[in-house]
Amino acid sequence: MDISKARVPAILGIAAFLFFWLVYPNHLRFAEQYQMFLYTGDYFCSFFNRPGGFAAYLGAFFTQFAYIPALGALVYASFISLTAILAGACIGKAVPRQSLSLQILPAAALFCMMCNENFKLSGAVAFVMLLAFVLLVIKTNSSAIILAGQALLYCLVGGIALQAVILLPVYAYFCGHKVWKTFLLSAASSFIGLLPAMLLCQYPPLRLIFGTEYFRFPVLFTGQWFFCLAMLLPLLIHKYRWMRAVVLVCCAVLFILMPDMKKERTMKYDHLAYRGRFNEIIKLAEKKTPQTRIQMNCLNLALAATSNIDRLYDFPQNGVQGIMPPYSRDFVSTLTLAEVLWRSGQTAAAQVYVFEAQECIPDYQKSARCYKRLAETAIIMGTYEVAGKYLTALSHTLFYSGWARKAATYLGDEQKISGHDVWGRQRDYMYDEDFYYDVNNFGLMLYRLVQSNPANTVAKNLLIAYQSLANNE
Repeated sequence: MDISKARVPAILGIAAFLFFWLVYPNHLRFAEQYQMFLYTGDYFCSFFNRPGGFAAYLGAFFTQFAYIPALGALVYASFISLTAILAGACIGKAVPRQSLSLQILPAAALFCMMCNENFKLSGAVAFVMLLAFVLLVIKTNSSAIILAGQALLYCLVGGIALQAVILLPVYAYFCGHKVWKTFLLSAASSFIGLLPAMLLCQYPPLRLIFGTEYFRFPVLFTGQWFFCLAMLLPLLIHKYRWMRAVVLVCCAVLFILMPDMKKERTMKYDHLAYRGRFNEIIKLAEKKTPQTRIQMNCLNLALAATSNIDRLYDFPQNGVQGIMPPYSRDFVSTLTLAEVLWRSGQTAAAQVYVFEAQECIPDYQKSARCYKRLAETAIIMGTYEVAGKYLTALSHTLFYSGWARKAATYLGDEQKISGHDVWGRQRDYMYDEDFYYDVNNFGLMLYRLVQSNPANTVAKNLLIAYQSLANNE
């Protein structure tokens, strides 16, 4: 590739890297913490019982690097650059005098999808593989590659492969190839790949057509068809400079509007609470008033943890829900609720809600963040066999294995656990008697906690805040 053709992908890649690293890092952390990529044969095999399993496996592999936002941003930027390169090659074959700026359209479509926290990297993997296949076909014009390759592509990447039924004939037309032959071969190959999946896989037919692996929620996700539109649009507008200008302006507007900075801010609150960086939460709230319940929960926890509860009314409150949110069956707010329970010393209750949060993950993944916290709670409560199972799983990950091996040395060693700066304190804070636990009566639970250990300052401060807010409702 010459320098002029590489310029646009390079600029897009650098811009995407800086954006995801400096502006959108908590969306990357969000994606990473709701999966657990294991380097085991069983985990690898678990992906290949449905179409698109290969793309899903690679997507999970690349997602794990978001544990370090700079690495995650590099991965995301690489997919955007690679998309621009492959799209530019495809468009260049179809319309040789095309503007290099048209490479932006497919990359922009992928960027917009990546800004959605529930879009999975498997979709990016599938799109790149689709572009590589289209480029291979229009370069070779081989019937054998179309017939065998598209059926294989569907097995590897899932529903996105069916976009080739539209893309290949259109690009064949612009490249001077036989359109109807290309269409019939592509349609026949798609049917060969799709029919066994419909007979053998327990998915609704429409989900097999549109794909099962590109969105966290198990719904009919059709957004990936914008990829197809983004590949067709350059062929239709390449002759008209004013249309290219309009499309590029629309791309610029999308780059501004698609990122959801309110969610990014909420994710930052959650990440800081999980890491125990409470002073940073307070500084964040001082710059801009918390706007969501999760932000308020994290802020009030930070005020209690730093003994700044006297500043409670420096920020707009929303009643006792600002201290302890009601339980809801979702995988985001339940983790925030569990964090309040964990920091206040209610270890057993925290374990329950972390487990509930993990089981509510819509795509049925296990969470590395949840496994780590579940292992900690099991160690504190002395259920070492349970803790060992969680630690064994974490030992097969890339970024959690070191922590898991170190934590495994504490199993069964009561003296060592008591000397741990977090786990020893959490043991001291546990309730000293059995009783019926009712999270809906959070004030009473905090009172019993303070009674059993008056040194628990977080629980004491939360109790003061809870009673104050309850009296003002």
